[in-house]
Amino acid sequence: MYKIDWGELGKRLVVLRATLKIKSSRAFAMAIDADPSYFGRAEKGSSLSDNYIDKIVDLFNVNKEWLLYGNGEMFNPSNSDKNFIANRRNQKTIPIERTLDYYNVGANASLKTEGEILPASKPVGKLMISELFQGSQFAIRVSGNSMTPNYPSGCIIGIRLIEDFAVNPGSVYVIESSNDLWIKRVYYKDDNRESETLELVSDNNLKHESGPRKGKYCYPPFHLHKSEIKNIFRVTGVFKSNTLTIIEN
Repeated sequence: MYKIDWGELGKRLVVLRATLKIKSSRAFAMAIDADPSYFGRAEKGSSLSDNYIDKIVDLFNVNKEWLLYGNGEMFNPSNSDKNFIANRRNQKTIPIERTLDYYNVGANASLKTEGEILPASKPVGKLMISELFQGSQFAIRVSGNSMTPNYPSGCIIGIRLIEDFAVNPGSVYVIESSNDLWIKRVYYKDDNRESETLELVSDNNLKHESGPRKGKYCYPPFHLHKSEIKNIFRVTGVFKSNTLTIIEN
């Protein structure tokens, strides 16, 4: 077995990224679930673990001999089209680098917001994402604890506008009224799909342990008529860390 020259391998990673039209080492790292700083060092000549080498080979159909030692062609013969990126096993194309408009507002149980998400508010920047938010149009943060543990405070959610207000009962939506913005699990009142009133339910089942409200939910369900709603957004993705990159405008 040949000895790996990590400096040369790093150069090949840069060439591979350019060939695949991936704009940054951060985007490449996200595609293989690697820490961006770790992968950036690998491009500059630091060693790369066998796990990430195998992911690159598998995800992009790269010739392992070429990646490790520079021998042969960059890609295996089964994928001669260098612009086609196949997913690991199911042959579905995945997005490698995308951006979403990021709005610095928080969806909560009773948060007063300044203006609308659409169309009055302006995004504060672009959110760098990968396949986490496939199908999303915009991104906002969650403020408050009414939807923990699934949507904890500070997490980023991707959302998509629903034109006809038709909801899938039990799914999570962001509901915008004239003054408030909520993230809730939404049902029709009395489970009647013909109803014009929606029931907004929190995931957080915490109850008051003492006082006059002892035994009652801290975040009780409430109703909202469709006439009070300005926009409904389906939640299409969630990222529970704060490591996503926001490019300020």
